[in-house]
Amino acid sequence: MIVAGKTTRYLCEVEENRQGTTTLRMPDTTLKLKWNLGSNSVQVEQDGMSPAVVKYSDSEGETNFRLDQRTFFYISNPGLAAMEVKNFKK
Repeated sequence: MIVAGKTTRYLCEVEENRQGTTTLRMPDTTLKLKWNLGSNSVQVEQDGMSPAVVKYSDSEGETNFRLDQRTFFYISNPGLAAMEVKNFKK
């Protein structure tokens, strides 16, 4: 996540669902992403907040989007994600 230009990396759990949703579980929040197929927008539901539709970009195995003045990103390519987890430093 990037807030005020500072990158904070979390080890999060990513769950893909066949109904076109992705759940990102981080230590302090859970985000549910409902993909709008055929566009570059996604509906994001965050614990305790109203859903928001935001634009996303996907490049070189990383997906990112802005929500509430923060940029969230996660490694959406399973092979790259496995490498990131292996080399993750807390």
